[in-house]
Amino acid sequence: MVRIIKAQCFVSPRATRVLNLSRTLITSLPNSVYQIRELRALLLRDFYALEMLPKLGAFHELQVRDLCETRIRELPEGFGRLTNLRKLNLSRTHHLENIEAVSISGLSSLEILDMSFSASKLDMKRKVELEREATFDELITLERLSVLHIRLDSVGCLALGCNWLRQLRQFNIRISRRNCESSYLPAPLDEKRVILRGVNLLERSLEGLLCPAIALDLVTCRGIIGLSDIVAKKSLKGLSNLKSLTISSCDCLVSLLDGDVCSRSTLPNLERLTLSRLKNLKILLERISPRGCLGRLKIIEVVDCPRLNSLISFALLRFVPNLEEINAVTWRGLEIIEVSNCPKLLKLPLLAYDALSIKEIRGDSKWWNSL
Repeated sequence: MVRIIKAQCFVSPRATRVLNLSRTLITSLPNSVYQIRELRALLLRDFYALEMLPKLGAFHELQVRDLCETRIRELPEGFGRLTNLRKLNLSRTHHLENIEAVSISGLSSLEILDMSFSASKLDMKRKVELEREATFDELITLERLSVLHIRLDSVGCLALGCNWLRQLRQFNIRISRRNCESSYLPAPLDEKRVILRGVNLLERSLEGLLCPAIALDLVTCRGIIGLSDIVAKKSLKGLSNLKSLTISSCDCLVSLLDGDVCSRSTLPNLERLTLSRLKNLKILLERISPRGCLGRLKIIEVVDCPRLNSLISFALLRFVPNLEEINAVTWRGLEIIEVSNCPKLLKLPLLAYDALSIKEIRGDSKWWNSL
């Protein structure tokens, strides 16, 4: 593995456009690096030994900066003057706790910013202790930003950025305490994902964040006894953009939806529903929901919900014609399965021990033949 770069390596520094030093053990860069006036990309991913970055004043043409998983503790002097920078990766910079003011807002050409799993935080201006620290307000000034991955301590700083969030092509926003890691996979390139961990779901500041979301993950959240407490709000418009919903370890949840307060615009585009470790969840749907609610649902996945007595009723099945798959674990008390008018339901996730409790499976001959 490379440990030292000699000055002679850059014989014709002015011709260099991309400098990739990822996964090396270099502790410092030779002075000849600063002669690369036309450098477009500086890639230092997994640059474990580097704790301090070189001054960047000479790199006026720099467009890509990858600092993922480096041990840097601060951004170098003059970072905010990189007006041509388009992509900045600060993900997993666990030692970068503070970012100086103007370091972000000065990046006027920035299009992609990844700060996921970084120790740094961009809080509200009124909460920042030192005026020298960057705030979330600086992000809102970036007119060209289209992709944002970031973790925030609270939802408060999003109150002023609701309209701005709608303009982003992709975002992955995690609201959680700094010491909370998440095992969720990165979002696809076209996704707008929100991950809430330990959040009170009745906070008003959440509304502007939830409306544009395509994927929503709720983990150990509180404040509601049913999802209807959220989706029934007029300001949220039934979360009509949502395609994927995961609810995990939310002990407050007793039911999912109440048909009496749902409308046709309630979760109309939801395709995947995952319910995991909900120890108090008893029922998915209370009373009949209007047609259109959950109309595009394709997959239901249930894991470790011990009090759930009825997974899906005949009344609900009539309104989910696109249902293709039901995945469930620990169905040891399951006794009756009845399938009717579900032409796209092609498999039942039954394991060997399910046969011990199941007494009856009902379905017409056409459905049986398609299994």
